[in-house]
Amino acid sequence: MRKLTIALVLVALAALALSAAGCGGAQPVVTTPSPQPTVSATPSATPGPAVNTYVELGSRAESDQAGVTVSGETNLANGAVVTAELFLFDDQGSWPKNASGGNLTYQQARLLKNVSVKGGKYSARFDLPYYAGGKVAASVEFYPYVGQPDFIGDAFGDKGQKMTGGRVVDQPPFDWGVIRRLDGFVYYLCPLIEFGWHPGQTPAPTRAP
Repeated sequence: MRKLTIALVLVALAALALSAAGCGGAQPVVTTPSPQPTVSATPSATPGPAVNTYVELGSRAESDQAGVTVSGETNLANGAVVTAELFLFDDQGSWPKNASGGNLTYQQARLLKNVSVKGGKYSARFDLPYYAGGKVAASVEFYPYVGQPDFIGDAFGDKGQKMTGGRVVDQPPFDWGVIRRLDGFVYYLCPLIEFGWHPGQTPAPTRAP
């Protein structure tokens, strides 16, 4: 009987110990993984077309009864912008006149168009319904830092300093070729084309250096 009593006491103590462990004892630790940041892949910028900084740029002027077309061929990339200019004078090389004998305005006498290269060619049309005729000069330039697509500016530099070509001019007279100005800016200038134009005349000579 004594042994049975001791056994019952031990069982009761064990039950109390288990109960205490369940209520106030150490609890199992559950570790929850920390959320990981989501990394989104950003697609790289689409590269522009390959750009050749060795510039080849030709020009010609053709006239008809209504005006003059300035055009040419080049190795500049598609989208590059070429500037075509037309300068009008009278037959003596002075300020040009209209059909009534009055002076043309500055905007009528000094014409400028920016045109994009496509397939190695460019073309700018100048209609001259108000011009009495006389001497005309046509000029074509390529400024890689003015009004160009980003890929042109990136290739040639912020001053065009990466431009090269078959004829580089770094001191006066700055007549034609890769012109390296004294202030560090670089651009391409085609030879000036000079010819006479009157309404109804035959086409003017062409020139493509």
